[in-house]
Amino acid sequence: MARDHQAGVQQARRRESLSRSETELQLPLLLTADEARSIAERSLALAWQQRVTHEITLPPAYRRLGPGDVVSLELEGAELQGRILERRFAAPGLLSLELVADRTGPGSALEAAAPPGVPALAARNRAPARNSPTHLILLDLPALRSQDAGAGFYVALSPADPALRWPGALVEGGGLPQPESFRSLAESETAAVTGRALTILPPGPVTHWDRAAAVELQLDDPERELDSLPEDQVAAGRNLLWLGGEILQFASAELMGPGSYRLSRLLRGRLGTEAAVAGHKAEETAVLLDGPGLGRIALDVNDLGRPRWYRAVTWGRDGDDAEVTERTCEGRALQPWAPVHLRGRRAGNDDLAITWVRRARLDRRWRDGFDVALEDGPETYELEVLQDGAVLRRETCPAPEFTYTAVQQQADFGTVPSSVRLRVCQISPVVGRGQARRPSCEPRERDDAPIPPALSLHRAGAEGTVP
Repeated sequence: MARDHQAGVQQARRRESLSRSETELQLPLLLTADEARSIAERSLALAWQQRVTHEITLPPAYRRLGPGDVVSLELEGAELQGRILERRFAAPGLLSLELVADRTGPGSALEAAAPPGVPALAARNRAPARNSPTHLILLDLPALRSQDAGAGFYVALSPADPALRWPGALVEGGGLPQPESFRSLAESETAAVTGRALTILPPGPVTHWDRAAAVELQLDDPERELDSLPEDQVAAGRNLLWLGGEILQFASAELMGPGSYRLSRLLRGRLGTEAAVAGHKAEETAVLLDGPGLGRIALDVNDLGRPRWYRAVTWGRDGDDAEVTERTCEGRALQPWAPVHLRGRRAGNDDLAITWVRRARLDRRWRDGFDVALEDGPETYELEVLQDGAVLRRETCPAPEFTYTAVQQQADFGTVPSSVRLRVCQISPVVGRGQARRPSCEPRERDDAPIPPALSLHRAGAEGTVP
């Protein structure tokens, strides 16, 4: 600038070295002589500082590191801050990184290279803060999608400390508790939306909108958000939330504070989780199921019912820091949903004709207007007659109907009871009994009397009282 915008030259030379290497930089910039001299001096200092490279070998937990990343490590008793130039895969399961020194700021060669009166170069490539550990949530849920019909867990990963950097994590697991036997199962660079309940969600209806109940949630990361949506979008499958065993949907998400929401206008007991509608507690874990960061770990059916061990290792952290958790998958995605519409009709001879309707866990569209698809064939049900919690009779039914004769009632109760409590569940050829519940069923129709409206039970599983 002092030369009336004419081209100028500034040089820097390392006099105590015998090196003859020269580098020329042509910069189309408007600079003062001191600024140009500073760039020359700093470029020279940086080239001299990075003339020596280092090679390190790391375990696969660091595979997310790549060229350009800055790391800090101890080398010969001193701390080295280096920048990765090249990454290579060494022996099976190992990672080889080539580094050059990348120290800037106070005490560095770049600070010493600054000419008098010119501020030293600020540190731009500091090693990142220590990464956050990973919070691992494994969910044994009904299949959210048809392709998830097999055995397995849904996986939600999130930073245990949202204030720290979280680059992602690797999920490892195995059939033994020793981490040495673990293998990689899944990985994610996106955190799931997780939180906890601040209030207790009361029971509510499962056949229509619950406009009375509400629950307050505190998200683990206050920077994450929940959105209110029109009810037609919610009915189409949006805003799906797992809370303490129940899968529900919400149309209203009212922001109460940083990361705190009040959820209302709910659809309850979704995807066959009606059994969990009652019995909620405070501090229950919540996971947004249609949000980002939700993955799935597939398991072999032979692993169902067996304990297995898992851990989530944050990229850049030692696997020994990760907590190992034990979980057993019961194959919830394979279990048939409990039947509904349990009905009974007494004949003139006191025989009791009982019927119910099966549900589909995967292909839930009602295409023919008659019945849902049969997904667990051959079609088989188990019906139990109960009294005070004890099973008096257990019957296997090849169709969604059973005739409980007066003779059988006499044998079970000593008389024809005024009401009978039943439990019905569908049988899977893979995992056996499906879901069952205990709704109340008291059909009072008789073939020789006017037929009142049939009692329809909309519950996850059929158990009812039949007179």
